[in-house]
Amino acid sequence: MSDDSIKKLWPKGEMPCIWMQAGLVELKLCRHQGNCDDCPFDWAMRGKPFEPKPVKNNENILSAGFQKKISSIDNKPITISEKNLYHEPCWFINKTDRFIMLGLDSMFVDLLPEIKDVVFPPAGSVIRKNQVLSWLLTKHGAIILKSPVQGRIISLNNKIVESFKNKKQGPEKDFSLMSLESGDKDSISSFISGDTAKHYLFSRKERFLSAFRNRLLDRHPEVGETMQDGGELVDSYEKILGPKEYLDLLNQEFFGKSLT
Repeated sequence: MSDDSIKKLWPKGEMPCIWMQAGLVELKLCRHQGNCDDCPFDWAMRGKPFEPKPVKNNENILSAGFQKKISSIDNKPITISEKNLYHEPCWFINKTDRFIMLGLDSMFVDLLPEIKDVVFPPAGSVIRKNQVLSWLLTKHGAIILKSPVQGRIISLNNKIVESFKNKKQGPEKDFSLMSLESGDKDSISSFISGDTAKHYLFSRKERFLSAFRNRLLDRHPEVGETMQDGGELVDSYEKILGPKEYLDLLNQEFFGKSLT
């Protein structure tokens, strides 16, 4: 893939990380406008503890302490299966001649809050493209998923909730929602794979993280320059922003629907 085609997948105005330019990492965008002293990833690559000054010229002016608090989440790698095809905003399929396995990509699953239950249409139902396919139920609301393809439901993954609970250990195939009989070649042809898919998923996560930081500063300005201690590391963005705010952000950024 050429540099120009890769850049088309980046958010407007973004720039590549110096470690990507040096050929030492496959893909990483710079979120610090070239200010490497403020970047946890740069410090880690240099084998040094993260102790930058508070960010002063970034659109997301988070304190050094708070940047450190979320750095372990930010640096989770994007992984894909070479056997799968991917589609915005959160889908993957694994297809054979007549059937497709339809599920949620691991990048999106990694961002999900705790899922209490999943509601499906019954097996045998015919699903149209862009029709509501399932509801992911959380303690504070639902995430509504619309199908990226048309087809008839052959079987459902009744173990999906358990897979969500073990998402750090599970392979992507565990996040399949159902198997479909589908001849929707036009929709399937719009799915992407390989490096193109990996670049898209990375870019999609970068946009979400940018929105997360903006929402965090908008709702909680105390985490800016005045908050010097980020506290203990946490393992989810939900714990930082709060469950209701986080669910609203997830729905807004991935599906264009706010809960408020």
